Amino acid sequence: MNKSKWKTYIFSFILIFIFPEVIRSGLLDWNDPDISFWEEFRSRDSLVLGQPSVFWLAFTLSTAYRFTKDWFVKQYHIEHLGKQLSELLNNKGPVIQPLNEAEASDLKQKLEISLRENQLYLNQELSLAELAQQIDTSDKKLSTLLNQNLRTNFYDYINSFRIATFKQGVLEGKLSNLSIVGLAFQCGFKSKSSFYRAFKKETGMSPSQFIN
Repeated sequence: MNKSKWKTYIFSFILIFIFPEVIRSGLLDWNDPDISFWEEFRSRDSLVLGQPSVFWLAFTLSTAYRFTKDWFVKQYHIEHLGKQLSELLNNKGPVIQPLNEAEASDLKQKLEISLRENQLYLNQELSLAELAQQIDTSDKKLSTLLNQNLRTNFYDYINSFRIATFKQGVLEGKLSNLSIVGLAFQCGFKSKSSFYRAFKKETGMSPSQFIN
């Protein structure tokens, strides 16, 4: 239900029925001292409480109309949104095809060499566009290589290098001077939660379990 519409609806009823009756009863009370305002307000001639009550009849019918209208409008919106969603699914863009084998192999080699030699993954702010620029390709091609050819995504791929570096640091005894999180930060992770989540996803165990 639309709350603003219902507020307008109730306010309109007050103006149409109750306000005129207040004026009518007030004028009669003012002109004739024998007539009491509240007696007239509750009298048979009252627009609100009179018999038959035009007010309550109109209120009941209009409320039923308002409720029914809102219900049908809601159903229409649901059906309309369903049709829009169906059209979007039917008209979705073409599926992005993987790179051909030669191009994918060449780009993968350049990517791995750049990451290992330049250790770009140590940059906590590394982005797909920046990495693509480093290996002289477009971010679209790099994304296609990762998603379609290598069946991974940018963050998981970069985190795999960071986790490998973390493991190497543990084997080299770097934890004697650094905490687990401190070493993770040195390996390119930006937060403790992202490190633990990525490590668990990559290895199936927590960093503490790996260390033990």
